[in-house]
Amino acid sequence: MYLFLVKQIFTTMLVFFSIITDIFMHFIDGRGVVLIRIKLAELLGKHKMRVVDLSERTGVNKNTLYKLYHERSSRMDLEVLERICKHFNCDLSDLIEYDPSYIRSSKDK
Repeated sequence: MYLFLVKQIFTTMLVFFSIITDIFMHFIDGRGVVLIRIKLAELLGKHKMRVVDLSERTGVNKNTLYKLYHERSSRMDLEVLERICKHFNCDLSDLIEYDPSYIRSSKDK
């Protein structure tokens, strides 16, 4: 009986801490958690293009595009975003979106 109670308490504590962690992560400022999705990979796939091709056509450095492609960019140059949107004839919302359910650590850069 004693082991059963300990197991139940431990399980409850794990669930509680998991919930608290999720709530805490939603309230960390932009330096800790990123809720912005960069959808360059989706756009390139849709148009059957490679990063190198986009770089040649837009004049944007391929390393900059690779960072966007892998969602490892912490800053975005407006001119770069404009060139990409102009090339694909799309809106900014087709390239990036705010998604509160999407949590990516900024340490993933």
